[in-house]
Amino acid sequence: MNSKLPVTVLSGFLGAGNTTLRNRVLNKREGRRVAVTVNDKSEVNIDADLLHADSELSRTDGTRVEMSNGCICGTQRDEQIEFADVVILNKVADAELHQVQAARQIIRSLNADAEVIETTHSDVPTDAILNTGRFDFDKAQEHPQWGKELYGVESFVCRARRPFEPEKVMDVLNGELAGVIHAKGHFWIATRPEWVAEYSRVGALSSVKPLGTCWATVPRERCQEPWGDRRQGIVLIGVGIDWADFKARLDAAFIPDDQDLTPDTLPNYSDPFPNWQRAESAA
Repeated sequence: MNSKLPVTVLSGFLGAGNTTLRNRVLNKREGRRVAVTVNDKSEVNIDADLLHADSELSRTDGTRVEMSNGCICGTQRDEQIEFADVVILNKVADAELHQVQAARQIIRSLNADAEVIETTHSDVPTDAILNTGRFDFDKAQEHPQWGKELYGVESFVCRARRPFEPEKVMDVLNGELAGVIHAKGHFWIATRPEWVAEYSRVGALSSVKPLGTCWATVPRERCQEPWGDRRQGIVLIGVGIDWADFKARLDAAFIPDDQDLTPDTLPNYSDPFPNWQRAESAA
Protein backbone atom coordinates (compact mmCIF):
# COMPACT_ATOMS: atom_id res chain seq x y z
CA MET A 1 0.00 0.00 0.00
CA ASN A 2 1.41 3.41 -0.98
CA SER A 3 1.64 5.57 2.14
CA LYS A 4 2.50 8.77 0.27
CA LEU A 5 -0.01 11.60 0.58
CA PRO A 6 -1.60 12.39 -2.81
CA VAL A 7 -1.28 16.04 -3.81
CA THR A 8 -3.03 17.90 -6.63
CA VAL A 9 -1.68 21.27 -7.76
CA LEU A 10 -4.40 23.41 -9.32
CA SER A 11 -3.15 26.37 -11.30
CA GLY A 12 -4.41 28.73 -13.96
CA PHE A 13 -4.92 32.35 -14.96
CA LEU A 14 -7.38 34.43 -13.01
CA GLY A 15 -10.82 34.13 -14.52
CA ALA A 16 -10.22 30.63 -15.86
CA GLY A 17 -12.41 29.01 -13.19
CA ASN A 18 -9.81 27.97 -10.61
CA THR A 19 -11.81 29.05 -7.57
CA THR A 20 -15.03 27.53 -8.92
CA LEU A 21 -13.33 24.19 -9.54
CA ARG A 22 -11.67 24.17 -6.12
CA ASN A 23 -14.97 24.86 -4.39
CA ARG A 24 -16.68 22.12 -6.39
CA VAL A 25 -14.05 19.66 -5.17
CA LEU A 26 -14.42 20.79 -1.56
CA ASN A 27 -18.19 20.60 -1.64
CA LYS A 28 -18.16 17.14 -3.28
CA ARG A 29 -15.38 15.39 -1.42
CA GLU A 30 -17.11 12.00 -1.55
CA GLY A 31 -15.79 10.93 1.84
CA ARG A 32 -12.22 12.12 1.28
CA ARG A 33 -10.27 13.92 4.00
CA VAL A 34 -9.10 17.15 2.39
CA ALA A 35 -6.44 19.72 3.20
CA VAL A 36 -6.21 22.85 1.07
CA THR A 37 -3.22 25.16 0.73
CA VAL A 38 -4.16 28.38 -1.02
CA ASN A 39 -1.10 30.10 -2.44
CA ASP A 40 -1.31 33.58 -3.92
CA LYS A 41 1.47 35.59 -5.54
CA SER A 42 0.43 38.77 -3.75
CA GLU A 43 0.58 39.62 -0.07
CA VAL A 44 -3.20 39.54 0.26
CA ASN A 45 -4.60 36.08 -0.32
CA ILE A 46 -7.81 36.88 -2.19
CA ASP A 47 -8.48 33.30 -3.20
CA ALA A 48 -8.40 32.20 0.42
CA ASP A 49 -11.18 34.67 1.23
CA LEU A 50 -13.26 33.46 -1.72
CA LEU A 51 -12.63 29.86 -0.71
CA HIS A 52 -13.81 30.61 2.82
CA ALA A 53 -16.94 32.34 1.48
CA ASP A 54 -17.96 29.76 -1.12
CA SER A 55 -17.02 26.33 0.21
CA GLU A 56 -18.42 24.17 2.98
CA LEU A 57 -15.05 23.01 4.30
CA SER A 58 -15.23 22.86 8.08
CA ARG A 59 -12.56 22.58 10.74
CA THR A 60 -13.71 19.06 11.58
CA ASP A 61 -13.32 17.45 8.16
CA GLY A 62 -10.61 19.47 6.49
CA THR A 63 -7.94 22.09 6.91
CA ARG A 64 -7.47 25.41 5.16
CA VAL A 65 -3.97 26.92 5.16
CA GLU A 66 -3.47 30.37 3.70
CA MET A 67 -0.13 31.22 2.08
CA SER A 68 0.78 34.59 0.61
CA ASN A 69 3.62 36.20 -1.33
CA GLY A 70 4.11 33.01 -3.29
CA CYS A 71 5.71 31.39 -0.25
CA ILE A 72 4.81 27.84 -1.21
CA CYS A 73 8.37 27.68 -2.57
CA GLY A 74 11.53 29.79 -2.50
CA THR A 75 10.98 31.44 -5.87
CA GLN A 76 8.09 31.98 -8.21
CA ARG A 77 8.06 29.42 -11.03
CA ASP A 78 6.34 29.92 -14.37
CA GLU A 79 3.47 27.49 -14.13
CA GLN A 80 2.89 26.16 -17.64
CA ILE A 81 0.63 23.98 -19.38
CA GLU A 82 3.75 22.05 -20.35
CA PHE A 83 3.95 20.38 -16.93
CA ALA A 84 0.24 19.59 -16.51
CA ASP A 85 -1.01 16.01 -16.34
CA VAL A 86 -4.62 17.14 -16.76
CA VAL A 87 -5.62 20.29 -18.64
CA ILE A 88 -9.14 21.61 -18.14
CA LEU A 89 -10.44 23.67 -21.05
CA ASN A 90 -13.18 25.58 -19.29
CA LYS A 91 -16.01 27.82 -20.52
CA VAL A 92 -16.26 26.04 -23.88
CA ALA A 93 -19.99 26.79 -24.03
CA ASP A 94 -19.21 30.51 -23.95
CA ALA A 95 -16.72 30.37 -26.82
CA GLU A 96 -17.11 30.16 -30.58
CA LEU A 97 -16.21 26.85 -32.24
CA HIS A 98 -13.10 28.31 -33.89
CA GLN A 99 -11.91 29.61 -30.50
CA VAL A 100 -12.29 26.18 -28.91
CA GLN A 101 -10.46 24.56 -31.80
CA ALA A 102 -7.63 27.09 -31.51
CA ALA A 103 -7.36 26.41 -27.77
CA ARG A 104 -7.17 22.67 -28.42
CA GLN A 105 -4.32 23.17 -30.88
CA ILE A 106 -2.40 25.42 -28.47
CA ILE A 107 -2.75 22.91 -25.64
CA ARG A 108 -1.57 20.03 -27.78
CA SER A 109 1.35 22.02 -29.14
CA LEU A 110 2.51 22.67 -25.57
CA ASN A 111 1.63 19.31 -24.05
CA ALA A 112 0.89 16.24 -26.13
CA ASP A 113 0.54 13.85 -23.18
CA ALA A 114 -1.90 15.54 -20.81
CA GLU A 115 -5.51 14.47 -20.52
CA VAL A 116 -7.69 17.32 -21.80
CA ILE A 117 -11.13 17.80 -20.27
CA GLU A 118 -13.52 20.24 -21.94
CA THR A 119 -16.23 21.67 -19.72
CA THR A 120 -18.21 24.73 -18.62
CA HIS A 121 -18.55 26.20 -15.11
CA SER A 122 -15.61 24.02 -14.02
CA ASP A 123 -17.89 20.98 -13.89
CA VAL A 124 -15.23 18.24 -13.64
CA PRO A 125 -15.49 14.83 -11.91
CA THR A 126 -13.46 14.80 -8.72
CA ASP A 127 -11.71 11.55 -9.67
CA ALA A 128 -10.39 13.21 -12.83
CA ILE A 129 -8.14 15.57 -10.88
CA LEU A 130 -7.51 14.00 -7.47
CA ASN A 131 -5.07 11.15 -6.89
CA THR A 132 -4.62 10.43 -10.60
CA GLY A 133 -1.09 9.06 -10.21
CA ARG A 134 -0.10 10.62 -13.53
CA PHE A 135 2.80 12.86 -12.40
CA ASP A 136 6.31 11.69 -13.30
CA PHE A 137 8.95 13.70 -11.46
CA ASP A 138 11.88 12.32 -13.43
CA LYS A 139 10.19 13.16 -16.71
CA ALA A 140 9.30 16.66 -15.52
CA GLN A 141 12.93 17.41 -14.63
CA GLU A 142 13.96 16.70 -18.21
CA HIS A 143 11.73 19.46 -19.56
CA PRO A 144 13.73 22.48 -20.91
CA GLN A 145 11.44 24.90 -19.02
CA TRP A 146 11.98 23.19 -15.64
CA GLY A 147 14.33 25.82 -14.26
CA LYS A 148 12.80 28.88 -15.85
CA GLU A 149 11.80 31.61 -13.40
CA LEU A 150 9.18 34.28 -13.88
CA TYR A 151 10.60 37.79 -14.00
CA GLY A 152 9.14 41.24 -14.52
CA VAL A 153 5.75 40.59 -12.96
CA GLU A 154 4.79 42.85 -10.07
CA SER A 155 1.74 43.11 -7.89
CA PHE A 156 -0.12 45.95 -6.23
CA VAL A 157 -2.37 45.49 -3.22
CA CYS A 158 -5.19 47.77 -2.13
CA ARG A 159 -6.06 47.34 1.52
CA ALA A 160 -8.33 49.75 3.36
CA ARG A 161 -11.31 49.99 5.67
CA ARG A 162 -13.08 53.04 4.25
CA PRO A 163 -15.72 52.42 1.58
CA PHE A 164 -15.47 53.53 -2.02
CA GLU A 165 -17.74 56.05 -3.69
CA PRO A 166 -19.62 53.89 -6.22
CA GLU A 167 -19.20 56.02 -9.36
CA LYS A 168 -15.54 56.74 -8.74
CA VAL A 169 -14.49 53.17 -8.04
CA MET A 170 -16.45 51.87 -11.04
CA ASP A 171 -14.57 54.30 -13.27
CA VAL A 172 -11.24 53.05 -11.94
CA LEU A 173 -11.93 49.32 -11.94
CA ASN A 174 -13.66 49.25 -15.33
CA GLY A 175 -11.41 51.86 -16.91
CA GLU A 176 -8.11 51.48 -18.74
CA LEU A 177 -5.45 49.68 -16.70
CA ALA A 178 -2.49 49.48 -19.03
CA GLY A 179 -0.14 46.60 -18.23
CA VAL A 180 -2.51 44.76 -15.90
CA ILE A 181 -2.54 41.05 -16.69
CA HIS A 182 -5.17 40.12 -14.17
CA ALA A 183 -6.77 41.38 -10.99
CA LYS A 184 -8.98 39.95 -8.30
CA GLY A 185 -10.40 41.00 -5.00
CA HIS A 186 -13.32 42.05 -2.88
CA PHE A 187 -14.54 45.51 -1.98
CA TRP A 188 -17.47 47.42 -0.55
CA ILE A 189 -19.15 50.68 -1.48
CA ALA A 190 -20.70 53.40 0.63
CA THR A 191 -24.24 52.92 -0.69
CA ARG A 192 -24.34 49.20 0.14
CA PRO A 193 -22.58 48.68 3.50
CA GLU A 194 -24.22 45.28 3.96
CA TRP A 195 -22.66 43.84 0.78
CA VAL A 196 -19.25 42.49 -0.20
CA ALA A 197 -18.58 42.58 -3.95
CA GLU A 198 -16.12 40.49 -5.95
CA TYR A 199 -13.98 42.13 -8.63
CA SER A 200 -12.13 40.22 -11.33
CA ARG A 201 -10.29 41.33 -14.44
CA VAL A 202 -8.43 39.52 -17.20
CA GLY A 203 -6.72 41.89 -19.62
CA ALA A 204 -9.31 44.48 -20.63
CA LEU A 205 -12.31 42.41 -19.51
CA SER A 206 -13.59 43.10 -16.01
CA SER A 207 -16.57 42.03 -13.95
CA VAL A 208 -18.15 42.86 -10.62
CA LYS A 209 -20.65 40.62 -8.87
CA PRO A 210 -22.01 40.28 -5.34
CA LEU A 211 -19.98 37.93 -3.19
CA GLY A 212 -22.37 38.01 -0.24
CA THR A 213 -23.21 39.99 2.83
CA CYS A 214 -20.58 40.98 5.36
CA TRP A 215 -19.22 38.10 7.39
CA ALA A 216 -21.24 37.29 10.47
CA THR A 217 -18.41 35.79 12.53
CA VAL A 218 -14.82 36.91 12.28
CA PRO A 219 -11.99 37.19 14.81
CA ARG A 220 -12.32 40.42 16.77
CA GLU A 221 -8.84 41.48 15.70
CA ARG A 222 -10.09 41.70 12.10
CA CYS A 223 -12.75 44.24 13.10
CA GLN A 224 -12.07 47.96 13.28
CA GLU A 225 -14.56 50.61 14.29
CA PRO A 226 -16.58 52.13 12.82
CA TRP A 227 -16.50 49.73 9.86
CA GLY A 228 -16.46 46.40 11.71
CA ASP A 229 -15.29 43.58 9.44
CA ARG A 230 -15.81 45.57 6.24
CA ARG A 231 -12.59 45.96 4.29
CA GLN A 232 -11.13 46.38 0.84
CA GLY A 233 -8.78 43.77 -0.60
CA ILE A 234 -7.89 44.03 -4.28
CA VAL A 235 -4.78 42.61 -5.96
CA LEU A 236 -3.53 43.60 -9.40
CA ILE A 237 -0.74 41.78 -11.20
CA GLY A 238 1.00 43.06 -14.31
CA VAL A 239 4.10 44.31 -16.07
CA GLY A 240 5.32 47.87 -16.56
CA ILE A 241 2.47 49.48 -14.65
CA ASP A 242 2.65 53.01 -13.21
CA TRP A 243 1.62 51.93 -9.73
CA ALA A 244 1.89 55.45 -8.27
CA ASP A 245 -0.61 56.76 -10.81
CA PHE A 246 -2.98 53.86 -10.22
CA LYS A 247 -2.76 54.25 -6.44
CA ALA A 248 -3.58 57.96 -6.75
CA ARG A 249 -6.64 57.16 -8.88
CA LEU A 250 -7.80 54.50 -6.44
CA ASP A 251 -7.21 56.69 -3.38
CA ALA A 252 -9.40 59.37 -4.97
CA ALA A 253 -12.26 56.86 -5.14
CA PHE A 254 -12.50 56.47 -1.35
CA ILE A 255 -14.95 58.53 0.65
CA PRO A 256 -13.26 61.49 2.39
CA ASP A 257 -11.42 60.50 5.57
CA ASP A 258 -12.00 63.84 7.29
CA GLN A 259 -15.63 63.09 8.11
CA ASP A 260 -16.90 61.29 11.19
CA LEU A 261 -19.01 58.68 9.42
CA THR A 262 -20.41 55.27 10.27
CA PRO A 263 -22.20 52.67 8.12
CA ASP A 264 -25.49 54.23 9.25
CA THR A 265 -24.56 57.81 8.37
CA LEU A 266 -22.93 57.39 4.96
CA PRO A 267 -24.01 59.94 2.33
CA ASN A 268 -26.41 58.92 -0.43
CA TYR A 269 -23.91 58.77 -3.29
CA SER A 270 -24.92 58.12 -6.88
CA ASP A 271 -24.69 54.36 -7.44
CA PRO A 272 -24.27 53.01 -11.03
CA PHE A 273 -23.85 49.36 -10.01
CA PRO A 274 -26.72 46.99 -10.90
CA ASN A 275 -29.01 45.56 -8.28
CA TRP A 276 -27.41 42.79 -6.20
CA GLN A 277 -29.36 39.84 -4.90
CA ARG A 278 -28.50 36.68 -3.06
CA ALA A 279 -28.58 33.62 -5.28
CA GLU A 280 -31.57 32.12 -3.48
CA SER A 281 -33.50 35.40 -3.80
CA ALA A 282 -32.75 35.71 -7.50
CA ALA A 283 -33.84 32.13 -8.28
